Amino acid sequence: WIASLNSIDRRDSDYHYSTVHISYLGDPTLRLRLPPPVENLRAASRSERVLLAWTPRPDRAVHYHVYRLNDQPGEPPVRLTTEPVSRGRFVDNVQLTNQATYLVRTLQTTVTGCGSYGNLGQAARVTVSPDPR
Repeated sequence: WIASLNSIDRRDSDYHYSTVHISYLGDPTLRLRLPPPVENLRAASRSERVLLAWTPRPDRAVHYHVYRLNDQPGEPPVRLTTEPVSRGRFVDNVQLTNQATYLVRTLQTTVTGCGSYGNLGQAARVTVSPDPR
């Protein structure tokens, strides 16, 4: 997004005042610098759980959120992590009956000159089949 700053001087009969107008051009919900997605995401189904693993980033300010896609088309993914995961693994305690698709998104704290915010990266995706046993 681009910030536009316009300064305007106004003079009325007995008053002199200045106004400043700031406008943001573009969509502020779009991020300019996204953190890179998770690398080497893999999944395995073992009896009543699904094991997810990926290569963690060396930066300590990076965490991860894990999601599972629903079976119903058009339904949003369900976030499985209430708090971000700091390590490169996650266990979903669920027994699969069908294939399941998982998403892992990088969450990086981005610090700017006017504050900081949680910056979510694009999702990495993996599909896992039920344990054949």
